[in-house]
Amino acid sequence: MSRHAFPGCRRSRRSAFTLIELLVVIAIIAILIALLLPAVQQAREAARRTQCKNHLQQLILAVHNYMGAHEVLPPGSQNATGPVHNLPDGYHMGWITQILPFIEQPAAYKHIDFTSSVYAKANEDVRKLVFPLLRCPSSPYDGGLNLPTSWGGSTNYAGVHHPVEAYVDQGQLGVLFLNSSVRYEQIEDGSSNTLFLGEYTEPTQTSTAQSNVNLSWMSGTRASLRNGGRRINAWRAKQRDAYEGPMPADQISEEGAMLPDWMSDGEPPADPVATDDPLEPEEAAGRTAEEIAQAQIDKIIAQFGPPTDGFSSYHTGGAHFALGDGSVRFLSENIDRKLYRLLMDRRDGELMSPDF
Repeated sequence: MSRHAFPGCRRSRRSAFTLIELLVVIAIIAILIALLLPAVQQAREAARRTQCKNHLQQLILAVHNYMGAHEVLPPGSQNATGPVHNLPDGYHMGWITQILPFIEQPAAYKHIDFTSSVYAKANEDVRKLVFPLLRCPSSPYDGGLNLPTSWGGSTNYAGVHHPVEAYVDQGQLGVLFLNSSVRYEQIEDGSSNTLFLGEYTEPTQTSTAQSNVNLSWMSGTRASLRNGGRRINAWRAKQRDAYEGPMPADQISEEGAMLPDWMSDGEPPADPVATDDPLEPEEAAGRTAEEIAQAQIDKIIAQFGPPTDGFSSYHTGGAHFALGDGSVRFLSENIDRKLYRLLMDRRDGELMSPDF
């Protein structure tokens, strides 16, 4: 008789994963997650870049609405004297304060005491505000992490005041500078060939020393005005201490001033520009011309704060800029240096390709 003749005598078998099979499944899941995460991060960054671009579009629209109401662009900074340094010791009302009614912030505008300085106690409550529209979504820092509490919130968007490195002053070649009131017809190169606004962001600064922090978004200093002194995202290449361009101690710009000769070939001068604060003979002993010039620059920074500096972003490969025609372009960090600076000069008269 067969041993299977009686069904009740059968032994039941239960199937199960072996340890090896379980490890293989876990390994496959881990590989799939590793492949998926970069795609998710790229999708999120693409969304953040789109939102950042939208912020600049809203800001340039507000600038145009201001021009429509006043027939001139807003002043980049307001102060009785110039140049403007990166110190909280002047009037310094910046261009962002002027466009608040055009970015749906009329209440903030009404609370500003325009008879007092940006840094006055009367403006502290407004100065501390952090507007999402003024922050790039890709920046890992909040709107006040690198500032003393009393100085206020910051911004990631700045106006163009000059093509090369300089403190903010009158009569410069950008569109937003000290006590500026640029009319549309003064943008001689055409609004589609002139940069108005751009984004910038920097690594967080935990120190409150005057030489390494920005002031509030209200301030018409390097906090809201930038130039073409250094290439886009220069700080990524650890070039933050190498200034490419003139930075005299008491620079006075003229409306018809020509750009430096070295701008044409895109190289800094062999003998960097001297300042009005020369080193003592014993300080200069044994130093090269470049070292002497850098030491002079260091003395100016210690006295007046850092120069205005350039544009940058946390987006890979470049940064967003708003042109005068209302469009927003993503400019490569490898853009030709001369072209980049010509785009910041509203009246250079140079021909340029429209596909920059």
